[in-house]
Amino acid sequence: MNKLASIALLSALLLVTGCGADAAPSAESTSSSPSATPTTKKATPKPTPTRSATPTPTPTPSPTPEAAQFKYSCYSEAESSIETYYTFQAAWDVAYDNCEVNQTGGEVLDNDRKALEVAYGPDAEEDSLKYLYGICASTVGIPVDDIVSTGQADEAAGAILLCPEHPKVAQIQANIEKARAAGREQEAIEADRATGKFVTSGSYLIGSEAQPGTWQSQGPKVEDCYWEVSDASGNILANNFISVAPQFTIVVPADAAGFTVEGCAFRWIGG
Repeated sequence: MNKLASIALLSALLLVTGCGADAAPSAESTSSSPSATPTTKKATPKPTPTRSATPTPTPTPSPTPEAAQFKYSCYSEAESSIETYYTFQAAWDVAYDNCEVNQTGGEVLDNDRKALEVAYGPDAEEDSLKYLYGICASTVGIPVDDIVSTGQADEAAGAILLCPEHPKVAQIQANIEKARAAGREQEAIEADRATGKFVTSGSYLIGSEAQPGTWQSQGPKVEDCYWEVSDASGNILANNFISVAPQFTIVVPADAAGFTVEGCAFRWIGG
């Protein structure tokens, strides 16, 4: 290459280099322009933790109450001895007339209270429970052999609620029904007495104290019985003395004034 051409090439290179140096600030100026507002990235919300339900505490079960416990001191007339037991069933092997009972522990339960109410009414005292358990331990005497009043019948009915397996429970139940039937009959007699339809030994005015009509002697057998019907003047209209006879009837007329009875009883059965 000749000298002139070399100089021309060098000049061209310098010119290109100078233009590049002038362009640099322009690029710098562009970079200093305000930049776009940066976009804020929203935080992803954290899920609220689910609250677990508070478990309901399981109640502690109450301890089962212990049934009342008793000591039985039982007397046998045949053996002339007293034996001690701690259950009424243990006393059944011997025919005891009476057992004295004392509570040694435990509690009076609902079944005991029901038995007390049947035996003695709603106001019965819990201490009376010992009498019912005494009946449970006995196999002779009242109420096994006999019951003579509605009060004894109620007491026996309460007792067999406590010992339904008593060896003589059927006999006791029969005695209860018999006594209650007698009680109902006695109530009916008292009602008739109040209305002049039942008389025993005594003298009665017809109309106000005794009704006219047909009267029946009481009981299947009558002994040593005197009866008399009189008028307003005291004159005897009819009478009789019965040494012994089966049940019979008499008639007291409407015009009679007096009715006298000795040693027997009569009940009005019709006009």
